[in-house]
Amino acid sequence: TGTGLLLFNDNSWFSGEVGYAYGEITNEMKNETSTTASAWGFGPKGEGTFVYYNGDIISGSFELIQNENYMGMLNNNQKNGIGTYWYVPGQMAYSGEWQNDLPCGFGSFHYGSDDIINKIWSWETRLVDDGTYTGLICDDKINGYGTYTCDLYTYEGGWKNGKPCGYGRKTSSDGEVEEGIWIDGELGSR
Repeated sequence: TGTGLLLFNDNSWFSGEVGYAYGEITNEMKNETSTTASAWGFGPKGEGTFVYYNGDIISGSFELIQNENYMGMLNNNQKNGIGTYWYVPGQMAYSGEWQNDLPCGFGSFHYGSDDIINKIWSWETRLVDDGTYTGLICDDKINGYGTYTCDLYTYEGGWKNGKPCGYGRKTSSDGEVEEGIWIDGELGSR
């Protein structure tokens, strides 16, 4: 523990108090070999300033956390800075910049088999066709994780290029459920 400057690969940086976060974490992303460590991260831990790739600044007290879905930086009890959130543990995650508890900025989305790497992301609500989408946007398209709701059904899960992709759940207005892995907008396996 001490003070320092941390530079991230997307040109964002943190200046302030740094240290190790202790605890256990198991990595099961993309069927990689699981590993467990007692000191799982080094990063912001205390007072400091985080500067995003686009120049936005957040100052205050930071901490590193790890829980069942999120590992990364917190500021004011919100995801701010760099972190990874697993929407579906072991299958679907966003890893990158966070601002005010939402994915925002430079990062990557991991579907488990097909990833979108090193892009600019935002969390938005948009009118799409006859419904509403709330979730991640990349390259001005529905990509990542989100929820689409219209009169006929609600779909929550992974998206790629505006179509369901990866794990998702579609519930029709009469209660019928289709759940599993979606490929190019079609349910591939349950």
